[in-house]
Amino acid sequence: MVALAYISDPAGEGLGNQFCQGLRAPVVVAAILQGAALPFLYSPEAGAVAWAVNVVAVLAARAYFQRRIGGVTGDCLGAICQISEVLLLLIFICPLFT
Repeated sequence: MVALAYISDPAGEGLGNQFCQGLRAPVVVAAILQGAALPFLYSPEAGAVAWAVNVVAVLAARAYFQRRIGGVTGDCLGAICQISEVLLLLIFICPLFT
């Protein structure tokens, strides 16, 4: 969610706009590293796959939201949060990583 907010233009004037405008690079890097740590603790393979899948999801979401509404709102950020969580859970239950 933080990565999407950092690389996207805000759409509208709501809380999503304030969130996007308030982000700074050190905070973004810290949030991404914290989010990436859990799958790597599970297994290095799961971490690599989780990282790659989430990068693709964030970039695809950015392209979609940019095309549809010209940026991201708080709802867009919440949607990518849920998508990312579902992807991570699917990776955790995949028998390839157990």
